[in-house]
Amino acid sequence: WRGPLKKVVNYVSLRVSAYIWLLRNQKHYDYVLIRYFPGDILLWLACLLMKTPYLTIHHTIERDEISLSSGLASKIQIAFERYLGRSIRMKAVAFIGVTQEICSAQLKILPLKKPVYVYPNGIEYHDNIIKDMRGNVPEFLFVANYFVPWQGLDLLIQAVSQSSESFIVHVVGETSVSDKALLDRDDRFVVHGRKSQY
Repeated sequence: WRGPLKKVVNYVSLRVSAYIWLLRNQKHYDYVLIRYFPGDILLWLACLLMKTPYLTIHHTIERDEISLSSGLASKIQIAFERYLGRSIRMKAVAFIGVTQEICSAQLKILPLKKPVYVYPNGIEYHDNIIKDMRGNVPEFLFVANYFVPWQGLDLLIQAVSQSSESFIVHVVGETSVSDKALLDRDDRFVVHGRKSQY
């Protein structure tokens, strides 16, 4: 195998191996946490065969994210979400989302309520002492590798344009040309672009 086909074969074989391992070892656990991937028919098959209770972890509102793309792949994913994705959620004992909005979106898909837990993405410091250098003007940090519509940068830009409050928002990551033009109009935004971890 070569080129893009090799990547697809590697991706599928890796996921098959992971799900086979999970199904063979599920008996050792009381609950299983499964990262939800939209459009993954192998995930649906694994969940169908799961005997151990599982929770799905969601990092986005999948249907909204998929609908932003066009083409055959997105149509297949939307069909998956409509039918197979619903059955994965029906069998799950609970949902974990990185925001309350994402958790609420999962519940809207189902006719019954299930427990939801918010587990935010972020960094937790234990041993590091961080000097408090805050000033009188609040400063915020918004980070992404590349800002895509469902992350809400456009909503933040709109909200800031309607506010006269003093604050600074540091935007770290690659933005679209249109968002960059809007950010540059307001001195309260400081656009850093992509940064390394150092």
